[in-house]
Amino acid sequence: MNKITFPLKRRMTRPEVGDLQDALQLLLDRGVLLANDEAARRELSEALRSDRAEQTYGEATSKLVGRFQKERGLQASGEVDEPTAHALNALLKELGVFDREPAPRFHIVSGEVRREDGLPLQGMRVRAAHETGQRSVRLGEDITDAEGRYTIRYELLPGVDGIDLRVSASAEDGSLLTSSDLVRNAKPVESMDLTIPIAGRPAVQRRIEGQVVLEHGLPAEKVKLRLYRREFGGTSTLLKETTTLAGGQYAFDYDAGGKSA
Repeated sequence: MNKITFPLKRRMTRPEVGDLQDALQLLLDRGVLLANDEAARRELSEALRSDRAEQTYGEATSKLVGRFQKERGLQASGEVDEPTAHALNALLKELGVFDREPAPRFHIVSGEVRREDGLPLQGMRVRAAHETGQRSVRLGEDITDAEGRYTIRYELLPGVDGIDLRVSASAEDGSLLTSSDLVRNAKPVESMDLTIPIAGRPAVQRRIEGQVVLEHGLPAEKVKLRLYRREFGGTSTLLKETTTLAGGQYAFDYDAGGKSA
């Protein structure tokens, strides 16, 4: 059943009027409205069906709204204003007749992976897992972008009431760099940032970092940078791409592949 909206007035014809009439019929059927007048309850219930068939705010609808308002100490106008709508919705909620909102089927965890000095780390493999205490169930993974950001969208597990979420970051060679604290009963949307100690970077990785500024001194933001290794004979090999951040900062982590840089 849908919630009652306002304002609803005589001679209106719309789906919201049908919602009101369904609610009034329910209150009649359960003996909540006109509880001490069975004859009037039967008579108005029959008249209400005629209004409901046309979804028209007719005489029966107006009479029942007026009786409800009197019983609840509201101004008996026979039309649905804000106090009347709130009173109806509160009663319907108490009766437990509103449609339950379905639980979201998918959850999302997102955040940033940065070095402990604040610089973002690109190319980190971030995994989300549900931990039961005895084993870990992988939920999904993502690779951080040039700003160190990741987003993992995962499906709820069958037969599990809540997700106990842990997020971890690994280097390209699969070595674990860091992991988050365990978040029990994770919300549908969680934000979890990861910080990697400088000493925790794999030895095979090299790093170049700095700042790009325009000739008048302002930082060059959102500028795409490419890192190449110059090969023998003038050829070059693309090692990494990144984009400058706020303040013009950039950082490249790359694997020289055992060759000179």
